[in-house]
Amino acid sequence: MRMRERIHPWSQQQHKNECDLGVDSCSLPGQVCNNTFGGFRCDCAGGYEPSATSDSCQDVNECLNDPCPAGPIGSCNNTDGTYSCNCVGGFIYNQATNTCDDVNECLANGGKGNCSDECRNTNGNFITR
Repeated sequence: MRMRERIHPWSQQQHKNECDLGVDSCSLPGQVCNNTFGGFRCDCAGGYEPSATSDSCQDVNECLNDPCPAGPIGSCNNTDGTYSCNCVGGFIYNQATNTCDDVNECLANGGKGNCSDECRNTNGNFITR
């Protein structure tokens, strides 16, 4: 069964999606093509913003807004178009609560962790006995 072609009554021409056809010029880093009737528009993708000095897009440093746990155990790593939250050793990043949670190293090896006898978990570390 053949589908009806969509022809806009005011133009009598079939609309073409330049973005899907690959004839757009949105090729600079951080740019995305948005189809418009009769053409296309280059916009900045998420994590990017228009450059003040050119038609290109520049990375937004999300870390300036402190999206990650702060202090000595948490840090933010800005990357092109996004960021990641990191925690120091002995802690793991919990995205749901935006915190660095303690890793219980003693849970492994039947509650002994890396210890030969007894393991006691501490905040960010463990003690062997």
